[in-house]
Amino acid sequence: MSDEHTGAIAEMAELPEPKMIKSNIFPKEAVEGVMAEMISQIKASMDVIVFHHEGLNLSKTKSAKATYQIVGEEVQAVLDMLRDYSNAALTPKHRMCRAIMREFVDRAERIQVMDAKAPHSKHLTQFAQELVEFLTTFHEVLKSASKEEKRRAYTMEYCGFVPNATGGLN
Repeated sequence: MSDEHTGAIAEMAELPEPKMIKSNIFPKEAVEGVMAEMISQIKASMDVIVFHHEGLNLSKTKSAKATYQIVGEEVQAVLDMLRDYSNAALTPKHRMCRAIMREFVDRAERIQVMDAKAPHSKHLTQFAQELVEFLTTFHEVLKSASKEEKRRAYTMEYCGFVPNATGGLN
């Protein structure tokens, strides 16, 4: 072995151990389960508004604001979980669901729910309408009985586009 090779081997021996990059990519069934659980948690948070008077010492306005915060955290948690996924790594319906969640976050932030002063304020009324539209759209896209054409139509209506596998728009 030449001195040049021996020197290169000695230098490599001094290099630190490479760090493993962790990725949280789960199978599509796990993604589906997380999305379904999010809907369940959002439904539970909506019960805070409906049953605000039972055991909770919150006004209707504070209950609605709490629901807004819980819903936002639930949706953001799923979006955070999907951060490592490229569009190509997701099924078409999961790509659509992610686009719908992103659109919901943008819309909900524009409503400025935390500025609401009364239970029938425009902020809370708009949020309630937006939440219903989001849940309806998301449910129709996520459910297994929906046909691809119907999923695409719901996504297009809610988001204004349908994401494709390469990250572009259809």
